Amino acid sequence: MNYKGIIKYAGEEIIKFSSHFTEKGFWEKLGKFSQKAGMKLSFYALTLFYTMMDEDTPNSSKLMIMGALGYFIFPVDLIPDIAPGVGFTDDLVALTGAFVNVAMHVKPEHKENALNKMRQFFGDTITLEEVEL
Repeated sequence: MNYKGIIKYAGEEIIKFSSHFTEKGFWEKLGKFSQKAGMKLSFYALTLFYTMMDEDTPNSSKLMIMGALGYFIFPVDLIPDIAPGVGFTDDLVALTGAFVNVAMHVKPEHKENALNKMRQFFGDTITLEEVEL
């Protein structure tokens, strides 16, 4: 497959998974699986969520974030979330890929909002250094 084919396929996948994103679904999945998914995945999911909600974030970046968060929410993954030890590996890859692609739009306040929300799931003593890759 040439690069145009790859871009077309990737775009179709982003659109497909972005259709699974809902704010309610995101909070339900995060609330149910944050402990199992771990601090880093939860932090990146939350940071992307707050970046997407920012009106300054371009629509193309919002679509990429919605695709990654939609993949996180989607119950049928490449690696099932219930698989011990590796269940969220594919979700972390999707979220990290989106994060790298939209990093220029991530503001310190997005990370701070994510960290504050993380403290509800993991306790008040969490620091940014613990959760960033």
